[in-house]
Amino acid sequence: MQTVIMNLSDIDISDMIPPRKRKLKFYQDYKDNMGIEALIETNSIVVNQNNKIIDGYCTYVILSEQPNPKEKTSVLVSTSNSTKKVIRGRIIKKQNIAYSKEYEWKYELKSPVKPGDIVLSEVNDKIAKILVTEVITKDPSEVMCTKRAIKKYNKMLPA
Repeated sequence: MQTVIMNLSDIDISDMIPPRKRKLKFYQDYKDNMGIEALIETNSIVVNQNNKIIDGYCTYVILSEQPNPKEKTSVLVSTSNSTKKVIRGRIIKKQNIAYSKEYEWKYELKSPVKPGDIVLSEVNDKIAKILVTEVITKDPSEVMCTKRAIKKYNKMLPA
């Protein structure tokens, strides 16, 4: 995918329906805690070659509802009409300490995900906790990883 700077008003949202309130609140809270640039990076706005939005609609809504909305923002342009989320993360040891090496997993769950979240995945025939360090939006043809996140882990890890 190619990154371009685009006016929000040039993005076609005509086929979109309002996002779920819970999902919009998730990303609004993330923006409030981490900043607008972190939101744009984690939940990128993606358009197809006709400028029709295909991913990142919550980010679009949040940007357009700002008191002084940024008219221009970075947008990913996809050559296909779909995207895949990939998470980069580190496996958590039994002592709740994350290994330093990072791996990638497909993220196909409906619940939104952000850096710092914990997801579960099968690793070496066992279920492992994964600390999410990055969320990446890719064209389906760019996804090379074979492992998938199987569940979002909602419990907090002990300090």
